[in-house]
Amino acid sequence: MSARGIPGDATIASIVSKLGDRDQYVSHVYHNAKKAQKAHGAPVLVRIGVTGTGDMPHYRVEAPGFITTHRGDNHSFLFPPNDRLDEGNWSSSAMPLAEVELLLKTIRNKV
Repeated sequence: MSARGIPGDATIASIVSKLGDRDQYVSHVYHNAKKAQKAHGAPVLVRIGVTGTGDMPHYRVEAPGFITTHRGDNHSFLFPPNDRLDEGNWSSSAMPLAEVELLLKTIRNKV
């Protein structure tokens, strides 16, 4: 567990009840992850930052050889691509794009 209360192995799905605007947050994460998958032609994973409160955590999108980090509040780039930062700031668990999509559909009651 981090100092702020987000477990070190948290995923978006495990903290969804803490999110300020679930639909908005998850749809932006999905969009950025989908864009990365399209650009890199590889499966992507999403990890969240674990140092905040969980209301709008920063997140990173990972593809083989490529990482982008995004702000949780406006979904813009947090740091330049492939700037890994401190690994301890990111969850040890990740969600594949398909799971992010399923979570979004669940939030929108389409599953």
